[in-house]
Amino acid sequence: MKKGSSEVKKKGKGKKTKSPASSGSWTKSKISSAHLDALRRGGLLPSGWRRPGDEETPQPRAGERVIHLDVIKRGVSLPIHPFLRGLLCVYGIQLHHFTPNSILLISCFVTLCECWLGIFPHWGLFRRVFAVRRQSSEKGKPPAALGGIGLQTRAEFFNFKLLASVRGWRERWFYISDQSSAGQRYGLAEFSDAPPCRRKSWSHDMTEAEEQEADELLSKVELLRLPKGRALTGVDIMATWLKRRVQPLQARVEPMWKYTGVADPMRVSAEELSADELRAHVKALTHLTAEELEESTRSPPMLPLSEDAPIPKVIFVRRCSSNCSPAFLDSS
Repeated sequence: MKKGSSEVKKKGKGKKTKSPASSGSWTKSKISSAHLDALRRGGLLPSGWRRPGDEETPQPRAGERVIHLDVIKRGVSLPIHPFLRGLLCVYGIQLHHFTPNSILLISCFVTLCECWLGIFPHWGLFRRVFAVRRQSSEKGKPPAALGGIGLQTRAEFFNFKLLASVRGWRERWFYISDQSSAGQRYGLAEFSDAPPCRRKSWSHDMTEAEEQEADELLSKVELLRLPKGRALTGVDIMATWLKRRVQPLQARVEPMWKYTGVADPMRVSAEELSADELRAHVKALTHLTAEELEESTRSPPMLPLSEDAPIPKVIFVRRCSSNCSPAFLDSS
């Protein structure tokens, strides 16, 4: 049995079967006041929330959506980031179809793009790095209604050492009022309890030009991952958005490379995390060693972009004849 799954015995037979929640089906929510209070204290509780009653399948009211506690802890807030909204539309899925670890990977991808590459999340690079995988409780069965879609890295990328499974996450759901960004009719699509259906978009087919552009970006990622001395790590990326108190998958007026500090309006809380609190947050999302957790409180070897550490000016190389040296032109 995989770690994190729950089981109950059948009466009279002594055999074990998976509970509805562990098999990917909806069940009565076990979200508690303590769970929601913790989100509120961290500035993560969306406005317009409501605890479910005894219903086993969500029954949201008009304008309400369904969200899981562990998804919010992994970087989602409303209104959702346009990149995540786009992914859901392209894949034709709902937020609850993604596993919590997949949401965390997307949060870290957005942070990498905005804080170190100095670009908005790039669809081509995402397709180059990640593969979409169906998650099913039984081999040969359709993907699960909850957590039926998982992301796996298929290129050289950062190792985030995520938890093998997130215990009990399917049972920690509640209702929120939908919030949309300017010019959009809705943020999250209306709730559906149907399992995800495979689409051609899951294959991540790319044209030759797209492959070339994505590979160029991936080569920049490699420079971050494999420099001489201490390289940028998955811990550095994850700790950055946690430390900044910014939800990567929330729509923001400014990208994270314009982060200004404690008073920045993109933060969900003005309170700073102590070193112990930061380590606790990282530990809850990963299976890192004590030494690796200690790294989460250190400054990364390449500081994330911000107003104080802006994107460097682009330098172009002008190709000359073979008997002259290159001339470097400042983009300004």
